Amino acid sequence: MVLTGGGSAGHLFPNVAVAQALQRMEDTEVLFVGAAQGLDGTLLEDQGLAHELIAARPFPYGVSLKSLSALVALGRAMAAVRRLLRRFQPDVVVAAGGFVSAAVIPVAHWRRIPVLIHVSDALPDRANRLLRRFASAVTLAYAEAERYFPGRRCEVVGQPVRREILEAQREEGYEHFGLSPELRTLLITGGSQGARRLNRAVQAALQELLQLEGWQILHVAGSLDCPDLEQWAARQDFLPSPRYVLRSWAPMAPALAVADLVLSRAGSSSLAEICARGVPSIIVPYPHAARHQEANAAPLAKAGAAQVVADDELDGTRLLHVVKELVADARNLHSMSEAAARLATPRAAARVAELALELAGKGDLKGRA
Repeated sequence: MVLTGGGSAGHLFPNVAVAQALQRMEDTEVLFVGAAQGLDGTLLEDQGLAHELIAARPFPYGVSLKSLSALVALGRAMAAVRRLLRRFQPDVVVAAGGFVSAAVIPVAHWRRIPVLIHVSDALPDRANRLLRRFASAVTLAYAEAERYFPGRRCEVVGQPVRREILEAQREEGYEHFGLSPELRTLLITGGSQGARRLNRAVQAALQELLQLEGWQILHVAGSLDCPDLEQWAARQDFLPSPRYVLRSWAPMAPALAVADLVLSRAGSSSLAEICARGVPSIIVPYPHAARHQEANAAPLAKAGAAQVVADDELDGTRLLHVVKELVADARNLHSMSEAAARLATPRAAARVAELALELAGKGDLKGRA
């Protein structure tokens, strides 16, 4: 089986979860096809998963010289995929969207290899919309996305979540980050590169946030902002501090295990992991990329699992107000936690794996994982 959809952790981790489900269900050889640039190689090495990296890259919006250059790069990536598929001879391809999928899915279709597309967002990305006609079946994290795949076999399964997210213990988080088990933890994360809007708001409110009685902060600032934030926090005497831990990157399993409240963007994988752990959240959807993160966040807001703040409304004052309001009401936090847990889909990875095996001709394995 080939699993593809790298280029970002959000496109990679759902398939990592599917691979983990396959390991429990069936003797299946799995090969990941990811992007040569970015974190794909490092993340897959950490997971101990076989992989090949291709020189795929995002396709720009609009028509320009960059579009022509991207077309040439796509052609080269597809040639590399042809060689790879000819050598590996997969029975099925599972694609989770993103620009790597755009090079893999058409080649798999032309070689008559069944393709299962998993759609992580409520508003599908360009790759999934453009390549839908090549799909033998489509799995969806959100029911709202089904209308974009007319005539395809679709099933709403939720978003696959990695096994380590589900199984991590709080003690693991305290030990990993040097946090106190006597305090509750506010986790702030904007993804591997970070979210500048979130980081700037935290920077403006940090002095007051650190005065919240009974709370400590784990701030995963991302690779772009963390060096400057580290220097600033040291100058302001916020670091070193037992109540403020600042990291460029952190494994989400121990981070979410120790979290009592999360400030996050609204990537589908991030929200699925938050719900899998039953953590109340403050969600700030990324306002670009067709605003798909706003659609992702809507079910959490409707269920009472999260408080959603618009990106252009978030500053230090707004963040401090929202956090203070939430931490002051333990009953509401508990209610939000229960609502998040009700939205979790712990069998999503297993169901995607079952359907992939069906397409591979391994029979109907429903209920085995």
